Amino acid sequence: MPGGESSTRKTSDARGDLGLTYEDLTELFRHGGRGLTLRTGVAGRTRRRRLAAGGTGLHELKRLERRRLAESLLASSLPLKEIAKRLGYSSTQTLSRFVRQEFGTTPIGLREELQRE
Repeated sequence: MPGGESSTRKTSDARGDLGLTYEDLTELFRHGGRGLTLRTGVAGRTRRRRLAAGGTGLHELKRLERRRLAESLLASSLPLKEIAKRLGYSSTQTLSRFVRQEFGTTPIGLREELQRE
């Protein structure tokens, strides 16, 4: 885990009160709600209801997690092609579109900014 966080640390804040671990979020990120249902045993409707009670949804949760992971990966020296793959994108062009939408810059520009910090 980046920053030395335990992969079994439970999440709260924007992720609602689902008791999700970072491994659960990775599963959600890669396979969507179906994989998360199998992993946690929480049915889709229950999960949506709990997320709604916390003021968020599955799509927003995935977006926030993808954004966090993108920042972490771009701060590393991994090639952009590998970063795109780890984020679930088929190409660096798709990664570039996501980074421009979320951060207002290119992946290389964000990488340079993160490395200056």
